[in-house]
Amino acid sequence: MLDTYFPDPKHTAEWQDHLTWGDIVSFRFPLQDDAEAGVEPKKRPCLVIDRHQIGALPFVTLAFGTSADHKTTRGYGVDITKPARVIAAGLHRPTRFICYRKICVSLKHNGFVCNRTTESPVFGSLSGPEFERMNQVRARLQAEADIAADHRERRRLYGRRKAKPPTFTVEYKRSKRLA
Repeated sequence: MLDTYFPDPKHTAEWQDHLTWGDIVSFRFPLQDDAEAGVEPKKRPCLVIDRHQIGALPFVTLAFGTSADHKTTRGYGVDITKPARVIAAGLHRPTRFICYRKICVSLKHNGFVCNRTTESPVFGSLSGPEFERMNQVRARLQAEADIAADHRERRRLYGRRKAKPPTFTVEYKRSKRLA
């Protein structure tokens, strides 16, 4: 009996057709410090938090990944800290994905850094509690986007509310001065 090996399609040259949210990719995430210094952004792990079509082009939303500890991003962070989970996700060290620091790019973007052997930028995927945490963050981001869209729609329909001048009266009593 011959054993056959069917590779994960995300780790082949056709990775763009199979990429979905929860996947971790290598991408040159632009930072403001890089732009000011005039250097090319360094490649880093990024978490795919959304995939959508604009016209006929597929786009993904990528969240910034870092191994540094950012305490101010607790509400939007997806942490992978346990060694077994780090290896299962295809990473080398504990990583935090900061989901409020995100960028939407086409799958044809030249910022994706492909592995030479697999011709794919995909490291791995989230699973277990990290995947559930990512879904919670995605829901929060989507709720905030819906609220902002509703606010813009209300402004478009009704215009800005004009500030009303305060309504109050000032009473002034003259004091009687003795002459």
